[in-house]
Amino acid sequence: MPQAGPAIRERRELTFYEEGILSAITSSLRSAAAFGLPPVPPQWVRLIPPEGKVCAIYGSGAIAKSVMIDAKPLGALLVSFCIRSKIPMPKDAAKEVRVESQCVVLAFTIEHTYAPPPQINEPAGIQNSEVRSWVWGSP
Repeated sequence: MPQAGPAIRERRELTFYEEGILSAITSSLRSAAAFGLPPVPPQWVRLIPPEGKVCAIYGSGAIAKSVMIDAKPLGALLVSFCIRSKIPMPKDAAKEVRVESQCVVLAFTIEHTYAPPPQINEPAGIQNSEVRSWVWGSP
């Protein structure tokens, strides 16, 4: 029977909450400015999921200024932040950025067209042992 999809789909997500988004913008003000943000740190951010945007708020009170940034350029800032922070990310993966109600999610997907053979042989002692139970941790 022909295969309809990949043999293995690998997925990884990095979730950025307000502090992480602010850190990503603040740590690279030059890059942020290239995407239309002011070259100063924002005070806070507001997430707008229906529009797929984040609103960066600069200043406070009557002089506060808000600047919108789309998910795609924000994703580029987040990837740059991860690289500079040594957070490992797959290089050859499809990337997706989602703005959710409490966070921004940077997702990576790799589709393997075939299941590779194991590179390490299974130890002989394990083959005949009985599995007593499996315990799954919460994600």
